[in-house]
Amino acid sequence: MRQREYFRLDLTVFCSLRLRKLGSKMLSLGETFEAEVQNISGGGLCFLSDRELPITEMLVWQIVIDFPHEPTDVYGHIIWKKDENDMFLYGVKLVFFDEQNQRKLLSKLNEIQIRERQKQKFAFCQ
Repeated sequence: MRQREYFRLDLTVFCSLRLRKLGSKMLSLGETFEAEVQNISGGGLCFLSDRELPITEMLVWQIVIDFPHEPTDVYGHIIWKKDENDMFLYGVKLVFFDEQNQRKLLSKLNEIQIRERQKQKFAFCQ
């Protein structure tokens, strides 16, 4: 069994997606649509949508995640898809154009995980 490179954080937050790159061509305009992040790590995420999207590394999606206090932009390729009744569950491999963006995401995920652990510890102590 292959071990993940990054910890995966289960959370449910909304996000918006927009196609940003087709092959080597950057796109400046495009329709934005809403989806729901199910989990995320420093290398990928999973989201749920009512839209059927293609699985290809030719397309790079901009995903704006509605984290509390600070929306965060990430980019990625859809690498798998599962039908979930009338919805689609997608797996995204994140693409980072510089290391600073990846460090920012990892820092945000650590912050959320620490906050969740503190809430659980506080709830347990009551």
